[in-house]
Amino acid sequence: MLVPFALLVVMAASFGLVPAATPIFARAQQKNYTGRYVPTGLGLPFVLLTACAWLIAPPSIHGVPSSSPVVILLGCSLLGLVDDLLGTREHRGYRGHFRALMGGKLTTGGLKALGGGLLAVLASFPQAKGLWDGAAGALMVLLAANAINLVDLRPGRAGKAFVLLGIVLTAFRPEARWIAPLAAAVVGYLPWDLRGEVMMGDTGANPLGAVLGFACWSSLTGPPRIAVIAALLALNAAAERISFSQFIACHPFLDWLDKLGRDEGK
Repeated sequence: MLVPFALLVVMAASFGLVPAATPIFARAQQKNYTGRYVPTGLGLPFVLLTACAWLIAPPSIHGVPSSSPVVILLGCSLLGLVDDLLGTREHRGYRGHFRALMGGKLTTGGLKALGGGLLAVLASFPQAKGLWDGAAGALMVLLAANAINLVDLRPGRAGKAFVLLGIVLTAFRPEARWIAPLAAAVVGYLPWDLRGEVMMGDTGANPLGAVLGFACWSSLTGPPRIAVIAALLALNAAAERISFSQFIACHPFLDWLDKLGRDEGK
């Protein structure tokens, strides 16, 4: 009973913190898909709540309590916050940011990619079973972080994706259940996002993807891990060519799931 109660507390705290934190981000606004300006960066409350939960009860990675998820969560959130507050939409995707970097211009997106890569390496390699295992971990963290960012184009979409994928992962790999506090905090946050009143921004989407990638790496081996890496590579590559929003709209079930709970007027 203690664990479900703790998750409910995290969920309720996340729900209550969002309106309390919204005035802080009043000047950090982005235009949403309807053209309305909305405060962004409101993923920070669920990130900080989860970090506190994991500091109290550290996640178990390969059977050993680990601080790596906290490092990934806070580090990627900080990089995302810099992008939310200071970034522009001049360059998009890894390709655009690396092109700018090759041209001698470090964008906030480029900083996010480089910093995320460093965090992925620092988190994965100390617990890896060799060079290739560590490289797989860093790759999955980076690709998953970008993948969740790529789908975060409609209210609630990134949060739903994380929660649903987390449920699937933990159903098959119970050792990944340490992500439950983050999922609970996201569920508490989602009503505000679905109403179109706030955006989690890269502050929230970036760490959600990174943590999910790390959870997949630390709990999957063999063909399942290869399949996830292949899917993430395909998703990141497809984003350069197709619109995920159009793809979702063309598939009735995905469209229904995407709009579930959303206030279409906002």
